[in-house]
Amino acid sequence: MVCSVSLWSISTSLRFPDSEHPETKGDPWRPENVDLPSKCESCSKMTRTISEIQHMVDGQSQGLRTQHVPLPDTPDLREGMSDIHFVLLPGYQVLGVSSINLSELPWVYQCGIESAVRTGSKVTLWYRGFLEGHVHDDITDGKLNLKRHAFQMGTQTGDWWFAHSSNKTLTCPNSEVTVSDYIRQDILQRYGGIYMDLDLIILDNRLPHGPDGLPSQYGTDDWRDQALVGSFLKYSPTSRFGQCMFDTWKSHWDAYLNHHAECGGGCNPSPSSIRDFDEQWGFMGPSLVTHAYLSCNDGNVSVYPPSAFGNDPYPCNMNLLKDDAVKLIGSAYALHTCHGLASAVQELGGNMKRNSTMANVMQRRCPATSTRMFSRNAAPKSQASQNLMANFLMHP
Repeated sequence: MVCSVSLWSISTSLRFPDSEHPETKGDPWRPENVDLPSKCESCSKMTRTISEIQHMVDGQSQGLRTQHVPLPDTPDLREGMSDIHFVLLPGYQVLGVSSINLSELPWVYQCGIESAVRTGSKVTLWYRGFLEGHVHDDITDGKLNLKRHAFQMGTQTGDWWFAHSSNKTLTCPNSEVTVSDYIRQDILQRYGGIYMDLDLIILDNRLPHGPDGLPSQYGTDDWRDQALVGSFLKYSPTSRFGQCMFDTWKSHWDAYLNHHAECGGGCNPSPSSIRDFDEQWGFMGPSLVTHAYLSCNDGNVSVYPPSAFGNDPYPCNMNLLKDDAVKLIGSAYALHTCHGLASAVQELGGNMKRNSTMANVMQRRCPATSTRMFSRNAAPKSQASQNLMANFLMHP
C-alpha cells in the first residue's frame, strides 16, 4: 500500500498540524444531521467501526462535553504522574533540517514548552529523526530534558512496532501522523504521566496535578466518532485505560490498512457531508481515543470539557488576536491552539497586537518567548522556519 499524506499546500520547512478536525459550524451532536453515504458506512471494517463509535457517542455526547473536572491545590504524589512529555517529529512538524534549535520552532510551540516548564513539572521533549545531540534547547536554560526516542523490545508497544514498522516508520496512509499517534501511546505505556501536543499552552499550573484524563471537543455530527482527542493524555502505565488504548490500536490497525482495498476508493462524501472516508483522517487518533474510552469504562479517567482547553465553542477562535474580550486566564486550564491561530501568530510575530488575549496569554505563560517574539518584526528567519508549512488537513 502506498503511504501518503494529504496536504492543502506544501511550501515550507515547518508544519502546523491543524486542529483535531476541519472547522465546522452548527450544533455538532444533533442526530437528524446525519447524512453519511450508506455504502461508506458498510463498505469496510473501518467505516463500520466509525459507525459503531458514533452510535456509542450518541448516548453520551452531552455528558462528554459538560462535566466539570476540578484541579487539586495539592500535587499529584504518584511518581512520574506529573511529568510532561512532548514529541518532535521530522516530516510531521519539521521538514528539511538535520539540526535544530528550539528557538527556531513556531512561537506557539516555544510558548507551549515554556508554559510547561513554568509549572515546575519535569518536562521532556522526545525527538525522532535527528541524530543524538542535534536538537538544542536554547529557550529554557537547560530546564527541559531532551531525549531521543527509541522503541524498546520487550514492551508491548515496542514489540508491536518492530513487528509492523519498516525503515523506522509505518507503511500506512498518513504515516507521519500515525507514527505521532503511536509514539504518545508508547511513552505513556512505559513511563506514564502526561503527553501534550506542542501547540498546547498551559494556563493553570495545577493542570499537571489534575486527575488522569483526556479532553473532549466539539465537532459536526459527521465527526462525532472523534468526540475525544489525544492532544492531552494523562494515565499511568498500569491503568486499564492505557491497556484499552493499546488493544484498540491493534483492532483499528488492520481496518485502517485495508479500508481502500475493501471499499475500492468509493467512499466519497455526499453533497451535504464534509467527510471523505477515503482520506482516513483521525481513525488512529481521535476516533481511537474515543473508542478506547467508551469501551473501557475506566472510572479513574476523567473527560475534560472543551472549555478546559479554551475550545468552547470551537478551538479556532481568531478573536484571541483582536483584543482582550475573550477571557482565558482563570477560566481555562490550557489553550490548545488551532492551525489558523498558530499560523496567524507565526505570521504576525512581533506585529501581533499587544493588548490581545493571545498576547496577554503569552506574556503571562511564556514571557521569555513573548519577549523574543516582540523583539523581532517578523517570524524567525532560519533554516527551520524560513517558510511556514501550512494547512494540514487533519490532526492526530
